[in-house]
Amino acid sequence: MSKSGNFFVNYSMEDKIKTHKVTLYNDDKHSFEFVMASLIKFCDHNLIQAEQCTTTTDTAGKCDVFSGNFDEVLETKIELDNLGLKVDLHETVESDMY
Repeated sequence: MSKSGNFFVNYSMEDKIKTHKVTLYNDDKHSFEFVMASLIKFCDHNLIQAEQCTTTTDTAGKCDVFSGNFDEVLETKIELDNLGLKVDLHETVESDMY
């Protein structure tokens, strides 16, 4: 807050953190068990996380299942691609502002 009582925000590009994410899309090809096992193995999900993401993917059509830096996300996307799962890699910009 300045002396005049005006509120201001000092916000720059350095305050933004670029992240990437893998989005899983619903298909009729893979079983719940297969998808859950894949998320546990390649996305480091626990059983509950894997079940929630699999259910969300089934009901909403898609779910973000993994996020991190580009190299981590690309490696995870490739692993899930190799299993025949429908996935996409996306870049997002997150901010620490509230």
